[in-house]
Amino acid sequence: KQITLAFLFNFAASFAAAKPNYILLFLPPEPPPTTTRS
Repeated sequence: KQITLAFLFNFAASFAAAKPNYILLFLPPEPPPTTTRS
């Protein structure tokens, strides 16, 4: 279902543009090795 994938991607991109902080929480670019908080 490419339509669903594209829709989700578009939604994610829009959400990312609106809330970049949330994207960082969900998908951190480089999590530090010292971070051991669960």
